[in-house]
Amino acid sequence: TWTFSNVAEGATKTVYVYLKPTQEGTITNCATLAAVPQTCVQTVVGKADIAIQKDGPALAQLNSDVVYTIVVTNTGTAVAKNVVVTDNVPAGLTHASGKNVLAYNVSDLAPKASKNIQVTLKAAKRGTFCNVATADASNTPAVKDDACTKVVQSALKIAKTGLKKQFIGKKAGYTITVTNPGDVDLKNVVVTDAAPAATTVLSASDNGTITGNNIVWNLSVLKSN
Repeated sequence: TWTFSNVAEGATKTVYVYLKPTQEGTITNCATLAAVPQTCVQTVVGKADIAIQKDGPALAQLNSDVVYTIVVTNTGTAVAKNVVVTDNVPAGLTHASGKNVLAYNVSDLAPKASKNIQVTLKAAKRGTFCNVATADASNTPAVKDDACTKVVQSALKIAKTGLKKQFIGKKAGYTITVTNPGDVDLKNVVVTDAAPAATTVLSASDNGTITGNNIVWNLSVLKSN
């Protein structure tokens, strides 16, 4: 008796039997083969694993639109089931719907697949606000990421002072004060002063450019107060 645990499809096994005859006549030598047929199936065992990344502007003007991008990716080897992304709107930002929590149904996410979601909010208050997004699936733990934005307000203030009365032919001096009461420095500020037709511009301080009765100052940077 020979026992072979497994014989692959198309394979051959050869055995030899040596007999010694002890009498004359016809010898019939039979062999019996018994086997259990085997069929196989392969099952791939995988694991879903989701990752989330949220990006947005570091700086935004008050009352402007702030656009955030959320990318959810299945970095695993199995399908992520019933993926849902929620976005928590911070107090300093608002959504057109008026909701404080936004939900996006991504459904199933195949391995290595990604889903991009764009969220547009309005900058309602000055300050720094962090917008948190969470991705959850029925077969993976929840993950979260945030993007922080500083909401600022740009402002410019100008005041001009001078003599209320002066004699004809005499010099009259004026002072122009430009200030930046906002949150950020301002670049390339241009100040223009147009003197009335009955006067003649004699001089201007701080490199003011005189053209006829117009004086122009170019300020490269005006720092915030």
